[in-house]
Amino acid sequence: MSLPSPPPPPPPIRPTWLIPTSMIAPGKSALMGGPTSFWIIHFSGISTLIMSMLASAAVLMHIFDIPLPCFLSLRTKGLFRAIGDSKRSPWPVLGRRNNQLANASGEPDPPDVAEERHQQDIASRFAMYLAFADFCWSCVHMSDHLYLAVRQVFPSVDTSQTFALLVCLFYGYQQMTHSVLALFTYLRVARRTHIELGATGACMRYALVLLLLGS
Repeated sequence: MSLPSPPPPPPPIRPTWLIPTSMIAPGKSALMGGPTSFWIIHFSGISTLIMSMLASAAVLMHIFDIPLPCFLSLRTKGLFRAIGDSKRSPWPVLGRRNNQLANASGEPDPPDVAEERHQQDIASRFAMYLAFADFCWSCVHMSDHLYLAVRQVFPSVDTSQTFALLVCLFYGYQQMTHSVLALFTYLRVARRTHIELGATGACMRYALVLLLLGS
């Protein structure tokens, strides 16, 4: 008498996505994880991006000496000048080359000193480069969140390609900016190496930006 054969083993459990990829397609609903999860993700993303954009815009406005209405200028305790006040130097010194550039009185610099500030190396403009790169990246990332939050459907193929191009472009620009600043910081702080690029360095940086945009 033969013994009954054992039942076949159960099929192996294949790993699956938490959300099936078949549900992600142009025109389909983006509320896959439920409205609560959807709004938590996008509300937190939009909130942090707004704070990043405001901070970056404030840095750029201070660097380029853009005035504010009087009541806003008073709330900043003089950090931003009011409309109608005398202009300050548009290039604040973050890394002074010598003591001649120190102007603690807050008075506008003579044209030759202002031009000398403009010709400083990249270390004196760290804040401007970081703020500009982060502001561009935040704008692009914000557009993606806003599209999904307003439409609540996945974008078309053309719109998705546009978002992908912008994200790739400005994320690459942000990473390039951070890597260059990290290199200059290492050379200045760790190696005590001073690289004076001046106007040539500015032309090189503008050429790199145009090359990245053109690619």
